[in-house]
Amino acid sequence: MQGKAPQSVITDGDPAMRIAIQSVFPDAHHRLCAWHLLRNATSNICDPRFTHLFKHCMLADMETDEFEAHWENMVNECGVGDVDWVKDLYSKKYAWTTTYIRGRFFAGIRTTSRCESLHAKLGQFVKSRYGILEFVTNFQRCVDFLRDNIDELEFRSWYGTPVLQTEFVELEKSAWTKFTREMFARFRESLKREPTSNIFSCTCMRMESFGIPCVHIVAVCVRLDLAEIPESLVLRRWSKTAKMEINNKMVDHHTADQSVTYRTRLGAFSQLCKRLGKVACMSDDDFKVYSKKVLSDAVFLEIKYGLRPPNNISTPATDNIVKDPIRVRTKGTGPCSQAGGSAAKTKRKCSTCGKLGHRRTRCPNRDTPTATTNVTATARGHKRKRSKVIYNLNLQSFHIMQLTTLKLMLWC
Repeated sequence: MQGKAPQSVITDGDPAMRIAIQSVFPDAHHRLCAWHLLRNATSNICDPRFTHLFKHCMLADMETDEFEAHWENMVNECGVGDVDWVKDLYSKKYAWTTTYIRGRFFAGIRTTSRCESLHAKLGQFVKSRYGILEFVTNFQRCVDFLRDNIDELEFRSWYGTPVLQTEFVELEKSAWTKFTREMFARFRESLKREPTSNIFSCTCMRMESFGIPCVHIVAVCVRLDLAEIPESLVLRRWSKTAKMEINNKMVDHHTADQSVTYRTRLGAFSQLCKRLGKVACMSDDDFKVYSKKVLSDAVFLEIKYGLRPPNNISTPATDNIVKDPIRVRTKGTGPCSQAGGSAAKTKRKCSTCGKLGHRRTRCPNRDTPTATTNVTATARGHKRKRSKVIYNLNLQSFHIMQLTTLKLMLWC
C-alpha cells in the first residue's frame, strides 16, 4: 500500500485482532461485521423480535438522539437490560452502529463478505493437499483469473454507450464519462430519486461515507442547472482513471526483484499508451503521425538494447506488412497439361464375341453355338489357370515340408 495505513478496518470482533489493530493502525476506525453481530444476537438472546429491532438500530441512518431512544425502547420491550452481552454490545456502539460511524469511509461495506468471497474463490484453485509447486502454480492461476475479471469490468466501463433514463441528460452523460459502470448505476438512482423540495445543505454525510453524491447534493446540482459533475464530487477510487494514477505512482517505487519492477512499468506504460491511442485514432492525420513516431522510437530502443541489428534502422515500415503468400504449383498435372488432351475412355469388351460396346451378359450372340463354344473355352481357360495356381501352391508346400524334415534330421 506504499506506506499508507488503512483508514477503515472490518473484523468479526476477535479480541486479538482488535488489540493488534489498535497497536499497528491506531488512526484506523475499527468496525464490527454486521453479519456476525446478527448471528451473535440470535444465539445469545434467541428472540426474533430483538434481532429485528437490533438490525434496525444497527443499519438505520438516524441521529444520535433517535438511536438512543430506539435502543432504550428495544431493551425495555424485550427485557434484556440485565444481559451482560447486551451491555457489552452497547459499550461498543462506536464500532457497529451507523449513527456513530457516519462520516467514516467504508465504501458501503458492512460485513467481511468481501474477504470471505476472496477466500472462497481461492479455495476453488488451491487445496490443502497441494505441495509447494502445485500451490504456487494454482495460486498464479487464481491471480490471473481475478485480473481477467478486472480487465473485463474495465473494458465494460470504458466502452459502450448507456441508455439515458432520467430527464437530466447532460448530468447523466457527465456521470457516465467519469464514474465506473457500477458507480454510475448507483449515481443514476440518485438522479431518479431527486427530490422536488429546495434542499441546499446536506447533513447525511453520504459522500463522506460512501463516496457517492447523495440526493441532496444532486438537488443542488439540478437547482444550479449544472451540465457537468464537479471534480470534487468524483471520488478517485470510483473513477475510470483511478488505475492509471495508481500505476503512475507505482513506477517510482523500485523493488529488489527486477522482474517485478519491469512488470509494474509495463502495466503503467500500457495504460499511458491506451490513453494516447484513444485520442490519436480520432483523425487519420494524427494516427499516421503518431504511428510513425511510436515506430521510430521503438526501433531506436530495440537497437539501443540489442534487440535489433543496427543495419535495420533504415528499413521501411512497409517491410513488416503482411503480404499475400507466393503462389506455388500444386502437385500433379492437370488434364490440360497432357499432350494429347484428355485420355479417351476405355470401352468394355465382350468376352463372348470379342466386340466392344457391351458385356457378356448383354451380348446379342450369347445363345448361338459359337457363343456357347467361346464361353466353354473361356471357362476351360479359367479352370486351367486355377489348376496351375493350385499346382504351384502344392509344389511350394512340398518343398517346405522337405526343408522342415531335413532340419529335424540334422537337429537329431
